[in-house]
Amino acid sequence: MQRMHHASSGRYNFGFAEVNSQNPLVSFPRQISGDRVKILHQQTHDAIKIASEWDNDKSRNRNEQNLNPIIHLNVTCDRCSMSPIEGDRYKCLFCPDIDFCQSCKSVNKTNTNFNHLSNHPLLCIKNSNEYSQSVYVLNRNQLCHEKIQCNLCFTKPIIGIRYECSCGINLCEKCEFIGLHDQNHHRTKITTPK
Repeated sequence: MQRMHHASSGRYNFGFAEVNSQNPLVSFPRQISGDRVKILHQQTHDAIKIASEWDNDKSRNRNEQNLNPIIHLNVTCDRCSMSPIEGDRYKCLFCPDIDFCQSCKSVNKTNTNFNHLSNHPLLCIKNSNEYSQSVYVLNRNQLCHEKIQCNLCFTKPIIGIRYECSCGINLCEKCEFIGLHDQNHHRTKITTPK
């Protein structure tokens, strides 16, 4: 059996409850001494103070992040030319070297003069330094699979990650992502050109 107490907003107004397996929750009023009331008030006050401090710490951390945004070195927004990008970075999952800043993404200004379309999926990168060796964070222009053509969209050479299917065909990232080829076939992801 557990005893629980509840302090309502009224002064010295406490209710107690016993919890057991037969009765889910049974409340009953109980007389308590003045010392016990002071202890309960102090415990309640302490709990509220701790919760308030914790909430203030979370708000302070959020504000500090807004005052000191993450800087993505060597990355330029392909819409407004902000360089380096400050704050959230949005990287196209189809195009090997297309990035946007938070402002351009927020106002849906993600069309460019390149082959990038506004319906391409974008990866939000909070901090490029956390994933500095990830092929998805790096600009993939250097990943050029010379003399290899995508068998679905006929792009040659394939720039970025290449997928080689067990049936012998090659796919670019875009065709792999949108699932144009049989999903039951096994594929090998090739991130390093031969």
